[in-house]
Amino acid sequence: MKQTNTKIMGVVILVLIILNVATLTSIWYHHKQEMDGTESRKRGGAGSFLIKELGFDSAQKLAYQQLREQHQKDLRAIREQLKDGKEAYFGLLADSSVSEATIKASALKAAGMEQEIDIETFHHFQKVRALCTPEQKKKFDTIIKDVVKLMGPPMQQGPPPHGLGRRDDNRQTPPDGDRFPPPPDGNQPPPRQ
Repeated sequence: MKQTNTKIMGVVILVLIILNVATLTSIWYHHKQEMDGTESRKRGGAGSFLIKELGFDSAQKLAYQQLREQHQKDLRAIREQLKDGKEAYFGLLADSSVSEATIKASALKAAGMEQEIDIETFHHFQKVRALCTPEQKKKFDTIIKDVVKLMGPPMQQGPPPHGLGRRDDNRQTPPDGDRFPPPPDGNQPPPRQ
């Protein structure tokens, strides 16, 4: 009887190990796919999707490729400025006497570079749309949101996960507005006002 129970337990443990390995493999595979990009990105990304969905002819494909190369060249320059701006912004942390006006000005400069990327991308798509026939323009207008999604990571909605919320009085609070947990010594913090 004990030998039968031991065999059954062995089989159950083996099945659980196989399920765990399969689950971990599945998680790893899906995470790797997210890091590599979507399936359509692997097949050429937003550009290939756009060309295929709009049914560009060879002349349109050539014109589109030239527009895309110029757009990517322009974005590289802006992204380099953005990187420099972010480095300068966070470099202000080394100055303990930095003024609030300087912090805001530096943040606005970096944010301006992100805005430039969006504006440049908008103008790029205006040029792409101008390549289209009237029928293709209708299709372009219906798929442009999908194209933008293929270009980059999804936009976050709401506050970042696991972050602390901010109150108007600049004190940090948990995102749900509740109190922080009591300190380890068991003393309760003073109530909030």
